[in-house]
Amino acid sequence: MSARPPGNAPPPGPGGAGADGRTRVARSRHQRGRPWLLFLVALVVIGMVVAIVVARAGPPGLAELYEAIRDRWWPSAEPPPPPPPALHVEGLAGEPGGLNPLLWLEAPTQQVAALLFSGLTRLDGYGHVLPDLAMSWEASGDNRTWTFRLRSGAVWHDGQSVTARDVTFTINSLASADFPGDLAGEWRGFRATYPDDMTVVVELPVADAAFPVKAAVPVLPRHLLSGVAFRLWYEHGFNREPVGSGPFMLVAWADGQELTLTANPSHHLGAPSLETLVLRFGAGPEAAGAGVAAGLGAAAFTGAAAVAGGVVDPAAVVALADRPDLTLQRGPGNVAALLVVNQRRVAGEDAVRQAMATVLDLAAVAQAAHMELAAAGLAAPVGRSDIAPLLLVGGMAVPGSPGAAGQGEARAADPDQARRLLADGGWRAGSPDGTLMRDGEALRLELLLPQGRPDLAAAGRELCRQLTEIGIEASARTVSGAEYLAAWAPPFDFDLLLLELASEPSGDEFWQLLHTGQAPVRGPQGVLRGGANIGGVADQELDALLAELAVTPLMAADRRAHLYQTVSARLAERAHLVVLWREAMFYAAPPRLAGPAPGPFGVYWNTHLWHWR
Repeated sequence: MSARPPGNAPPPGPGGAGADGRTRVARSRHQRGRPWLLFLVALVVIGMVVAIVVARAGPPGLAELYEAIRDRWWPSAEPPPPPPPALHVEGLAGEPGGLNPLLWLEAPTQQVAALLFSGLTRLDGYGHVLPDLAMSWEASGDNRTWTFRLRSGAVWHDGQSVTARDVTFTINSLASADFPGDLAGEWRGFRATYPDDMTVVVELPVADAAFPVKAAVPVLPRHLLSGVAFRLWYEHGFNREPVGSGPFMLVAWADGQELTLTANPSHHLGAPSLETLVLRFGAGPEAAGAGVAAGLGAAAFTGAAAVAGGVVDPAAVVALADRPDLTLQRGPGNVAALLVVNQRRVAGEDAVRQAMATVLDLAAVAQAAHMELAAAGLAAPVGRSDIAPLLLVGGMAVPGSPGAAGQGEARAADPDQARRLLADGGWRAGSPDGTLMRDGEALRLELLLPQGRPDLAAAGRELCRQLTEIGIEASARTVSGAEYLAAWAPPFDFDLLLLELASEPSGDEFWQLLHTGQAPVRGPQGVLRGGANIGGVADQELDALLAELAVTPLMAADRRAHLYQTVSARLAERAHLVVLWREAMFYAAPPRLAGPAPGPFGVYWNTHLWHWR
């Protein structure tokens, strides 16, 4: 009986080597062949990587083959995104009267004009000036002569080149005494010339450091309209079949329904990604009225003819805010409500004026107006701050605009400080009802309000209530439109007045409302002339700042920002007026649509950049 070898090894074979010897020989041969096998595997892997890279970057056929193999053998855990829509539908609150943007100035025409036409410049939603047909510009030392250099390659939708002759034709038409549109008065005295086809020189009747804002006016094609008498412009076919140089071209106009636009492949700022844009004529909510910005009602976003985007009426936001197929943007609008103080009367004394600005709880004043708007069906119910129709702001300028530099937040109410200010002004308790007295005179003020505005009336009542708590006997009086407007003129028969202000991209409202020389005066036949300084503001330091701002060209952006910041600080310090609120603006669009950046001064200013995510 033979013993089993240690470790359960097989017995040796003949010659002493046995099976173990043969195994070692086989292993040695296998190890000598392994480098060649590894080399072959590496070649296969490298080949596959190169093939994938070539297929992905190569012709469409190879790319499709790669995608088919990838999807078959390495399927993604997430499904591929759906293809982009064939078209995008925006809603307009109404149908344009015509599409000549120099004749029809209502919102629907001007919104369409931003898609079909170009200006020397263009404005973003918050009034910043950007290049358009002009790629650069410069001003003379007195800001009365502006020179614009046009970019090359801009063409009209019919293929003709856009030249300086088109620009001079447009400006000189606006300046003509025979021009039929309402813009004529704004351009009287302007003169445009062209030293060459790529240069435009504009001479202004008065200096204007912000003229590039005005230069955003749409340019019209000279080759189509120069032979048409002005008296025929309203009836001309151009109003229905316009030719512009903007990012989109008009394809069809279905009366009472919609406009169909297609992307302009030759657009000088780049061809739009959206191939087709439909502008459907919608309607606002049934309860239309003053006090809030107009826009689309909720019904426009439902049904077979639903739109996918557009400016939304504040009354409709509550129905749209939580829809997963819409993204709702909320920002400042261009209308603000102001408390104007008559500085010719006791209300305008430093102590009284500053005490009023210090005591006011602006959130409570705005909420009072909001409640009236909601009760009338003009705004969402009170309670959701994300869709409230009124915004608290820190000054006159639109937040986000050039004029808002250094503006800050709305002031917090401080009744104790307000009482100290009044005491420092010599006002003392002395009336049984708590009204402050000085030299036998009670501190009584009247707030003037226009008829037909329950929102302003509610805000006025709340404002008067707050003033009464610090000893100012304030009462609100609602008057007819004629009497309300009469208070704006000499002899300025009011103490306090609620005023709605429409902001301008140029920021001209600062000058009009606050400069000493801008008080209204009566001209022939009682027509008011001058500015809008109805409060009688007379502040030499503020005048100097505004005067410098008026002559500092837009290109000096840092200097202008510093001036605006200093103006805002002066206004906050002196409390020449109080900004009660600014109306909100709402815009809705599909979540997949990237690019919309609406603002109070434009919605469709950058549609050449819109694209589907």
